[in-house]
Amino acid sequence: MNMSSRRMMMCVCAAMLGVSAAFAQTDEGLVAYWPLDGDGTDASGNGFDGMVSNGVVPTEDRLGNADGALAFPGLELERVLVADAPACQPTGELTLVAWVWADPAMEGTLNSRVIAKAGAGGARSWSLNIENAGLPATFQIAADGNTNLSATGKGVASGEWAHLAGVFRPGEASEVYLNGELSGSNNDVPDEMFSANNLPVVIGARNACGNCGWLGYIDDVAVWSRALSTDEVKSVMERGPMGLAVSPRDRLATSWGNLKRQP
Repeated sequence: MNMSSRRMMMCVCAAMLGVSAAFAQTDEGLVAYWPLDGDGTDASGNGFDGMVSNGVVPTEDRLGNADGALAFPGLELERVLVADAPACQPTGELTLVAWVWADPAMEGTLNSRVIAKAGAGGARSWSLNIENAGLPATFQIAADGNTNLSATGKGVASGEWAHLAGVFRPGEASEVYLNGELSGSNNDVPDEMFSANNLPVVIGARNACGNCGWLGYIDDVAVWSRALSTDEVKSVMERGPMGLAVSPRDRLATSWGNLKRQP
């Protein structure tokens, strides 16, 4: 093997290691990942596939991919429904993320859920959402079945794609992120949160709430059973919930292509 070939092989191996490192960084503790590429399939491999209502339809995602996201009409029963399971009932660390596009007609709304396990009084739980006018990014956990605790951030711009994340650090803080940056926090949180309300996980709406439907688009929703760091939240925004901006094969092919074009 000559020096040029050896250098090429080393670069390709480095690219593959970079992919593995990125994957390991955010894959740990991943409970579910719904790409929402026209359906409710859970790409994590953990089997939390969602049932998509008839009124929720495929739409173009933020990257211009046809059927790469789902469009929601803002109605309570037009949603993606995921059956309850022990993995959806955390009491400790939790992270929620999603890409969202809010229709300008949402600007006067007070309740719009991205993903939630919450219900009405007596069945409160976790939720990533908009709460109050001005579309403030909001992450909610529950101290008990009747008590919501919110971390509230800056307003989400309507008519634009935005990345939202909520992180629960037990006994320390709940945090809400907007476009990869910490946007709000609540330091008055318990060591454990309540989530055993026997309700399903809902994307695009909330259980028992007639005005909590999301009007707009949702994409790349994911749940972790651990608290992602600020750097990891930003990495997920840039690379996706499983740590890859593109597939390993595509990344490797790109690396090879760049190397082949070098003199």
